[in-house]
Amino acid sequence: MARRIDVTPFYSKFMNPHTYDDLSVEEIATGKFHLANPIYITDKFQEHNRQALMEILMEDFKIFKSNDYVIKPHKAVIQEANEYLKYSNEFYGWFSNGYKKKVGSVVSFKTIYKLYSQSEYFANLTKADKRKHN
Repeated sequence: MARRIDVTPFYSKFMNPHTYDDLSVEEIATGKFHLANPIYITDKFQEHNRQALMEILMEDFKIFKSNDYVIKPHKAVIQEANEYLKYSNEFYGWFSNGYKKKVGSVVSFKTIYKLYSQSEYFANLTKADKRKHN
Protein backbone atom coordinates (compact mmCIF):
# COMPACT_ATOMS: atom_id res chain seq x y z
CA MET A 1 0.00 0.00 0.00
CA ALA A 2 1.50 3.32 -1.07
CA ARG A 3 1.24 6.27 1.28
CA ARG A 4 1.71 9.80 0.09
CA ILE A 5 2.51 13.06 1.80
CA ASP A 6 1.85 16.05 -0.47
CA VAL A 7 2.89 18.93 1.77
CA THR A 8 5.54 21.19 0.32
CA PRO A 9 8.52 21.24 0.98
CA PHE A 10 8.43 17.75 2.51
CA TYR A 11 6.92 15.96 -0.47
CA SER A 12 7.47 12.24 -0.07
CA LYS A 13 5.98 8.94 -1.19
CA PHE A 14 5.92 5.79 0.87
CA MET A 15 5.68 2.84 -1.49
CA ASN A 16 5.30 -0.91 -1.41
CA PRO A 17 8.29 -3.00 -2.59
CA HIS A 18 6.81 -3.77 -6.03
CA THR A 19 6.24 -0.12 -6.91
CA TYR A 20 9.55 0.98 -5.37
CA ASP A 21 11.45 -1.47 -7.59
CA ASP A 22 9.94 0.18 -10.69
CA LEU A 23 11.49 3.58 -9.89
CA SER A 24 14.42 4.86 -11.89
CA VAL A 25 17.79 5.55 -10.27
CA GLU A 26 17.22 9.31 -10.71
CA GLU A 27 13.85 9.15 -8.91
CA ILE A 28 15.31 7.25 -5.97
CA ALA A 29 18.24 9.70 -5.80
CA THR A 30 15.83 12.63 -5.24
CA GLY A 31 15.05 11.30 -1.76
CA LYS A 32 11.32 11.79 -2.31
CA PHE A 33 10.55 8.08 -2.34
CA HIS A 34 10.81 5.69 0.59
CA LEU A 35 10.09 2.02 1.02
CA ALA A 36 7.02 1.63 3.24
CA ASN A 37 7.38 -0.45 6.39
CA PRO A 38 4.34 -2.76 6.61
CA ILE A 39 4.75 -3.19 10.38
CA TYR A 40 3.16 0.23 10.94
CA ILE A 41 -0.25 -0.96 9.77
CA THR A 42 -0.38 -4.10 11.90
CA ASP A 43 -2.82 -4.25 14.80
CA LYS A 44 -0.03 -5.28 17.19
CA PHE A 45 2.06 -2.18 16.38
CA GLN A 46 -0.94 0.14 16.63
CA GLU A 47 -2.06 -1.40 19.94
CA HIS A 48 1.44 -1.12 21.40
CA ASN A 49 1.99 2.50 20.27
CA ARG A 50 -1.44 4.07 20.67
CA GLN A 51 -0.40 6.02 23.77
CA ALA A 52 2.50 7.59 21.85
CA LEU A 53 0.05 8.86 19.22
CA MET A 54 -2.18 10.28 21.95
CA GLU A 55 0.78 12.13 23.49
CA ILE A 56 1.67 13.64 20.10
CA LEU A 57 -1.95 14.67 19.56
CA MET A 58 -2.16 16.23 23.02
CA GLU A 59 0.94 18.35 22.38
CA ASP A 60 -0.61 19.60 19.14
CA PHE A 61 -3.90 20.22 20.93
CA LYS A 62 -2.11 22.45 23.46
CA ILE A 63 -0.78 24.55 20.56
CA PHE A 64 -4.26 24.59 18.99
CA LYS A 65 -5.76 25.71 22.31
CA SER A 66 -3.14 28.46 22.77
CA ASN A 67 -4.09 29.78 19.31
CA ASP A 68 -7.70 30.26 20.50
CA TYR A 69 -8.79 27.06 18.73
CA VAL A 70 -7.76 28.37 15.30
CA ILE A 71 -5.80 26.12 12.96
CA LYS A 72 -2.87 28.01 11.47
CA PRO A 73 -1.58 26.10 8.46
CA HIS A 74 2.04 26.32 7.43
CA LYS A 75 2.86 29.08 4.91
CA ALA A 76 3.86 26.47 2.33
CA VAL A 77 0.42 24.84 2.63
CA ILE A 78 -1.34 28.20 2.14
CA GLN A 79 0.84 29.04 -0.86
CA GLU A 80 0.23 25.62 -2.43
CA ALA A 81 -3.55 25.95 -1.90
CA ASN A 82 -3.56 29.41 -3.49
CA GLU A 83 -1.62 28.14 -6.50
CA TYR A 84 -4.07 25.28 -6.89
CA LEU A 85 -7.07 27.62 -6.72
CA LYS A 86 -5.48 30.09 -9.12
CA TYR A 87 -5.06 27.47 -11.83
CA SER A 88 -8.25 25.48 -11.22
CA ASN A 89 -10.72 28.35 -10.83
CA GLU A 90 -10.53 31.17 -13.37
CA PHE A 91 -12.53 33.63 -11.27
CA TYR A 92 -10.20 33.13 -8.32
CA GLY A 93 -7.23 33.83 -10.60
CA TRP A 94 -8.86 37.00 -11.92
CA PHE A 95 -9.82 38.15 -8.43
CA SER A 96 -6.44 37.44 -6.81
CA ASN A 97 -4.63 39.30 -9.62
CA GLY A 98 -6.96 42.31 -9.39
CA TYR A 99 -7.37 42.74 -5.63
CA LYS A 100 -4.95 42.89 -2.76
CA LYS A 101 -6.14 42.60 0.85
CA LYS A 102 -5.93 45.87 2.76
CA VAL A 103 -6.69 46.13 6.48
CA GLY A 104 -9.90 48.08 7.05
CA SER A 105 -10.79 48.17 3.37
CA VAL A 106 -14.17 46.88 2.18
CA VAL A 107 -15.17 46.20 -1.42
CA SER A 108 -18.81 45.47 -2.18
CA PHE A 109 -19.93 42.50 -4.27
CA LYS A 110 -21.66 44.95 -6.60
CA THR A 111 -18.34 46.70 -7.33
CA ILE A 112 -16.52 43.41 -7.82
CA TYR A 113 -19.18 42.10 -10.21
CA LYS A 114 -19.23 45.38 -12.17
CA LEU A 115 -15.46 45.25 -12.70
CA TYR A 116 -15.58 41.53 -13.42
CA SER A 117 -18.34 41.87 -16.03
CA GLN A 118 -16.34 44.63 -17.76
CA SER A 119 -13.09 42.67 -17.75
CA GLU A 120 -11.39 41.11 -20.75
CA TYR A 121 -11.67 37.72 -19.09
CA PHE A 122 -15.48 37.98 -18.87
CA ALA A 123 -15.71 39.25 -22.47
CA ASN A 124 -13.93 36.10 -23.69
CA LEU A 125 -16.31 33.70 -21.91
CA THR A 126 -18.87 31.72 -23.86
CA LYS A 127 -22.53 32.70 -23.55
CA ALA A 128 -23.19 29.66 -21.39
CA ASP A 129 -20.32 30.55 -19.03
CA LYS A 130 -21.50 34.17 -18.84
CA ARG A 131 -24.97 32.98 -17.81
CA LYS A 132 -23.39 30.72 -15.22
CA HIS A 133 -21.48 33.67 -13.75
CA ASN A 134 -24.55 35.97 -13.57
